[in-house]
Amino acid sequence: MFVPRKKKTKPSLDSDSSTTFSTTSSTFINNDTLSKVLDPSDHVLMDNYNILHYIFKYTWKANFSAPVHEALLSGINVLDIGCGPGTWILDMATTYSKSTFYGLDISPTFPSQIKPVNAEFILADALEGLPFEDNFFGLIYLRFLNKSFTKDDWRTKLLDELMRVTNPGGWIEMMESGLVLLNPAPNLEKVWNAGRVLLEENGVWVDMAYELENLLKSHPQSLNVTFQEVWHAVGTWGGKDGEIWADHMIQSATLTSQSLLQYWGMSPEEFQKFVRELSEQLHSFDYNTSFSTIRVFCQKART
Repeated sequence: MFVPRKKKTKPSLDSDSSTTFSTTSSTFINNDTLSKVLDPSDHVLMDNYNILHYIFKYTWKANFSAPVHEALLSGINVLDIGCGPGTWILDMATTYSKSTFYGLDISPTFPSQIKPVNAEFILADALEGLPFEDNFFGLIYLRFLNKSFTKDDWRTKLLDELMRVTNPGGWIEMMESGLVLLNPAPNLEKVWNAGRVLLEENGVWVDMAYELENLLKSHPQSLNVTFQEVWHAVGTWGGKDGEIWADHMIQSATLTSQSLLQYWGMSPEEFQKFVRELSEQLHSFDYNTSFSTIRVFCQKART
């Protein structure tokens, strides 16, 4: 059972902090950014989410980057905001049986009955305040939420709430896609750029990944802010993983066909030809397409 929240504190924000980016890996794979850009069907999103979870775990070598392994073994409270179907929670709860895991989402896509005894799922809107008491969590984890919250949401509501419910000495970690393609296959670049424009038109913080470090550094209670970046292959050149994500990109484009048709002014026949060309490009060795995902984490000050 989760702990009801008590009164809320409001630390101030300072948005003028500087930042230096560093790259810590050059591994390759892909994520679900494009599948979320134009809202394909929910059941496909859930399938993609589950697959992507395990590929990211393999690529990043862990489900998280913050230095909390020993604390998790000993037992802490952990919160996953925007948990979706709960894949991260279920995996982590099985691995770290002494810790207690809470998944929070605005949509009831998480399991309601079959779950580890140390896992709980809560239906709630993070923008209305997190339903927990102060200093409750040793780790808060968030990933691929750039479409869920605006930049203003982060600066005026969410970051304060994250700090409020984090233990002194606890950690906050965020993971996002960089939304940048290197050596892009032409048709994939066209899909990618269309998605970016449509996101921006809907007020999404498209460049969130590269501004997360500044966001965390701006808070007076944050310490030890760390930026990490991993590159992911898309297409045959990336081996089995690259093939998986080539197919994923093709599926995503197909699922969002109506939005793309309207945006580009294409006929259905023209779009079918476009998708065939996309498949040919990604399943050839002509384009070494890749993009990055980013993790940024910080520690809450102890005093």
